[in-house]
Amino acid sequence: MTGDASGNVLRGNGGDDRLDGGAGSLDAADYTTAPKAVAANLALGTASGGDGVDTLIGIERLIGSAFADTLVGDAGPNSFIGNGGDDTIDGGLGVDTVDYSGAASAVTVSLWEYKSSGADGTDSLTGIEEIVGSAYADSLTGDAANNTFTGGGGDDNLDGGNGLDFALYSSPKSSFTVVQYGIKTLLIGSGAGSEGSDSLIRVERLVFPDVSVALDMSTAQSAGQAALLIGAVLGRTALSAKPELVGT
Repeated sequence: MTGDASGNVLRGNGGDDRLDGGAGSLDAADYTTAPKAVAANLALGTASGGDGVDTLIGIERLIGSAFADTLVGDAGPNSFIGNGGDDTIDGGLGVDTVDYSGAASAVTVSLWEYKSSGADGTDSLTGIEEIVGSAYADSLTGDAANNTFTGGGGDDNLDGGNGLDFALYSSPKSSFTVVQYGIKTLLIGSGAGSEGSDSLIRVERLVFPDVSVALDMSTAQSAGQAALLIGAVLGRTALSAKPELVGT
């Protein structure tokens, strides 16, 4: 089974299958319907368990079963959806994401403690840098690395820990009221399709579709002034390789 240049979702079902994602960079091997736990390793290019022994080529995303899976990434950026069961997820090298957007209730994720808990079970997390929360009121905590949080719906608590940390939102900045209290920031959402009202601690960057906000950098600082000038003249894309300089 071979995909194309788009983001493909490949399901081998029974048998020893060859799943080749093709030229795309968002290809998934999906074991949602597997009758028992799977062990998938992108670095080795293999998956075994409920659906047989599969060969994985050009796969960047793994979607687990309802059981206690073991999902391991490779040196590139990978994304993992564990689904049910107490999963073991190891991102390996690269910037890797654990995704709980389909969870049936709120999740608590702590990269500092290498674990998550909620309706999808209690997962063990290693080598993860980015978290996608559920549609409910989640608690998401980072570690000493640079982390990225997508809280989704619900009134989420986001704690970046150390490092340069980002919170991503799909609604424009005008949908929120931003209030800062020292290291704590409140984002009060409003209007249809609101992503909730979030509480943020030690999160340095807010990223909206229309603007990025550097919470730890004001225009009174020389770096902030330079970033604002570059962004105004050349556009935000000119700063994409230097996220630490992106201001309001």
